[in-house]
Amino acid sequence: MSYRTCLHKVLGAAVSTDPEILRAYDHDLGEMPALLLSLFRRVPDAVVLPRTVKDVCETMRIALLHHVPVTPRGQGTSGYGGSMPTRGGILMDISRMNRVLTIDEQNGFVDVEPGVVWENLAQALAPFGLDNRICPTSGLSSTVGGLFCMGGMGIGSLRYGDIKEVVTEIDVVELGGSVRTLTGADMDMYHQSAGCLGIVTRLRLLCRPRTKLHHVAIQFSNASRIGTAMLEARRLEAYSASVFSQEYMNMQAEAAGNASGGKQGFTMLLSFEEPVWNEDAVQAMAKTLGGSLMPQSMAEHEWEQRFYPMRIKRNGPALLTGEFLIKCTEFQRAWESISRQLSKDRFGLEAFACHNGTMSVLIYILDSAEDLASLMRMGKAMLPLHAVEKFGGVVYSSGLWFSSRLDSVLGATKAQRLREYKQCRDPHGQMNPGKLCGNSGVTRACILLSRLIWVGTALSGPISRLLPCRARRLRLHKEV
Repeated sequence: MSYRTCLHKVLGAAVSTDPEILRAYDHDLGEMPALLLSLFRRVPDAVVLPRTVKDVCETMRIALLHHVPVTPRGQGTSGYGGSMPTRGGILMDISRMNRVLTIDEQNGFVDVEPGVVWENLAQALAPFGLDNRICPTSGLSSTVGGLFCMGGMGIGSLRYGDIKEVVTEIDVVELGGSVRTLTGADMDMYHQSAGCLGIVTRLRLLCRPRTKLHHVAIQFSNASRIGTAMLEARRLEAYSASVFSQEYMNMQAEAAGNASGGKQGFTMLLSFEEPVWNEDAVQAMAKTLGGSLMPQSMAEHEWEQRFYPMRIKRNGPALLTGEFLIKCTEFQRAWESISRQLSKDRFGLEAFACHNGTMSVLIYILDSAEDLASLMRMGKAMLPLHAVEKFGGVVYSSGLWFSSRLDSVLGATKAQRLREYKQCRDPHGQMNPGKLCGNSGVTRACILLSRLIWVGTALSGPISRLLPCRARRLRLHKEV
């Protein structure tokens, strides 16, 4: 009996082998050249949409028995290829495991299934006087499990850290169907693991009291004080601090059908929880650093728009993105280097501060995908990543495309521990093959490909800089 027959027999309607459905899972949000994508068996042989832990256990039991690869997927909102199959097999879409299991109002934590969407979780916590400690800007669609397995930060990370510092306990289903509850160092192995060790079926998250947030917007004329302002925001115990380049603000305005402003400068959005809000201290900080307080309506508007960074894709139709982490103290030098690299293009910047003195930075480059040269221009998304490396910057996450950068993303010590853990728990490389690490042939090939992409784009950088992107405005669409 084939494994697909076994899946249908045991899981029934939770399994699909419909070719149209299978093809819907052959990509994530990333835009990569078709030549690269053709190197993988991106279309799974079967899609499983479990609703219970038992469904996951049965799938993992069948996968081990038949030596079939398993690729976990949340909402596919990452662009690193982490949820994209490389050897076909089973794709496990956990988006239907989206229940909030337990809310402990007294102790301030919540247990959730991995498919819970961040904004839905915030709504579920509200009646209990609680809220998410952190939330990515993709919070309207991204899942809790996805952010944990890929690693991430966002709104609230200045006060509360990244996702690892919010999650205190997880349940994991491993190959063969056994369930383990993990905390501490063992749990840490699954953070940023891209699902290459098992399927996370429950997460316990710390919550914050649902207090009123005060928002302040500050205008800076250049990048020279941005890093210092981020560190000052941490000293003032801000809940969140984000910064947007003026060109990013222009692109957002144009995508919404509004007029754009100037070309220079940055807008910083600070949010403070009620107990630590100190208006005088914030005004003093802005004055000391040469910033100008913006109208309160601007601060409220930017907060309301926090979940819509990808709106600017309307100005595309292609949108090239580069994402990295860098110390606040190195932000100015990194920005100046990126500006030189992309001097012929229209690009914007969005960044968030974390409480460890780092910033998560996204670069958006508008382009058109309608000509053959667009394939060569896609390398421009790598230019910011190469540019910031000399200042200690690292790629935000690894997934498939940056698996060769694992040591810099995780740190050499954790990366080595993950390799050893993978060899122990999944020696044949069935879990999410090709991602991060492993001894299977396909994983070694993918890591080699990742290394070639990194070196190749570094060598082709001078050529990429000579090919200006072709931003083309699309017809506007109304929000839904």
